[in-house]
Amino acid sequence: MTIVEALEKYFDKSWHFCLLPDAIASERLAVSNALQAHKFKFLVLKIEDKAELAQYALNSRTILYYHPGKDGEELDAAIVGDAASLTVGSITWKFRKNLSGITPIDISADELKSIHAAGANAYVLKAGVPQTSEGLTANGSYIDFLHGQDWVKANMESGLQQMLADNDKVPSNSVGIDMGVAVLQNVLTQATTNGIVDKNTDGTGAFTVSSKSMDEIPDSDKAKRIYSGLSFEYYPEGAFHELKVSGTVVNS
Repeated sequence: MTIVEALEKYFDKSWHFCLLPDAIASERLAVSNALQAHKFKFLVLKIEDKAELAQYALNSRTILYYHPGKDGEELDAAIVGDAASLTVGSITWKFRKNLSGITPIDISADELKSIHAAGANAYVLKAGVPQTSEGLTANGSYIDFLHGQDWVKANMESGLQQMLADNDKVPSNSVGIDMGVAVLQNVLTQATTNGIVDKNTDGTGAFTVSSKSMDEIPDSDKAKRIYSGLSFEYYPEGAFHELKVSGTVVNS
């Protein structure tokens, strides 16, 4: 069984980050492309050769850490161990500090910019503190933005499945529709608390949940006992990664 075949076999299991410490370059790229096709979960890679970065450029589901010349230091595993267990939405994946057993690389500001432009992150010394330099995926998306989407998707799916399993009957009328709406609202409310969904000025979550009446559901879905009228929209909560300050000195 190839690595990709194993990935597909166990894709629906409860894991979210894939590490490939012993894989060869072709296997790493194959897994990266497979996860990109699913648009769900992440591959995390330690990269030592800059030339390897470009082949992942379109893959938002791959997280790259440039860490050359550090034999035995598994930055990819250290990052996942540090960040992946924290509440989704509570971190940006930049500024992960003092990783156990990992030393920062010596890199110029211009070179670091080129690494970021290539969709990779690094572990560097800033203000005397070792820390991750960015929180990007290989195509330049922010890790926390996509991780938040995954959390919402996974919790909505499990919440709706639990609702169907816990009730002897979910009626095909306004009562059943309201039960589904409540699940989506609960998930998005929790996502707001976690920092995935932005807040309105009054502190409520910046999201909406919509539903269609049974009259609007296609007869083909009704015949199969499928309700296809739920939808939602939310605004993600961002984060500051850099601050620019201007000031004026006034002579007295």
